[in-house]
Amino acid sequence: MSLDASIRIYCDRLSCRIGGEPALRCITHTFERGITYVVGKAGSGKSTLLSLLATVGPVCEGSIRYERRDAAAVRCADDGIINVILDYADVRAMTGYLPQQFAGYPDMTVERYLRHEADRKGMPLGWSRTALPRLIAESGIATLKRRRMRLLSGGERRKIGLLQAIMHAPRLCVLDEPFEGLDVLESAYFRHELEKLSAYSTVVIATHRLEQIDPRADCSLLLLEQGKLAFVGTGRNMDGLPFD
Repeated sequence: MSLDASIRIYCDRLSCRIGGEPALRCITHTFERGITYVVGKAGSGKSTLLSLLATVGPVCEGSIRYERRDAAAVRCADDGIINVILDYADVRAMTGYLPQQFAGYPDMTVERYLRHEADRKGMPLGWSRTALPRLIAESGIATLKRRRMRLLSGGERRKIGLLQAIMHAPRLCVLDEPFEGLDVLESAYFRHELEKLSAYSTVVIATHRLEQIDPRADCSLLLLEQGKLAFVGTGRNMDGLPFD
């Protein structure tokens, strides 16, 4: 995949209320290619922010603008940079999203659900016959593929949610608490896949656990406190993060 088509997200004075209470307060930030961790305690606004980035929730105040580099236009541009503003339909076609509460289709088997999602995301017909079985094997869910989604444990369901979010190599990947319920090996597998994806995609991950972030990783870090942006840095300066 070309790096030219990566998505950049501009949040400008973004605010949102839920049940009349402020959930986000005047967030201004630019999300770019690579991994950005959004950290904070429960109720800090992480899930609200991610749902807005994934175009699931409505923006109350402020704005979100999505831009993609146009590879064809870039080659013709004098300054080498031309960005295309995307509408919500464009963004949704390029997005993989894992909400905090994920269920899938309860009566589908795992394998049937993943095939359904592959079809819905426009994957080639041959992909489900060749690449999907390999993905199922590599991710360690082969023993689950004939089990119905409603019978999965929380951690098992989380793995399926992660797979459906990344299977189509989305340009924008928004994941809310993706590693909850996963063991060390499972987390390592998905971290590796997300590292590969972040080479050409914008990946945003919410977590309330700093130990889930590798301090050696080349990632961005945002701290939310009571809906406000309290800290912006990188994984390498987590020691200075004002967060217990």
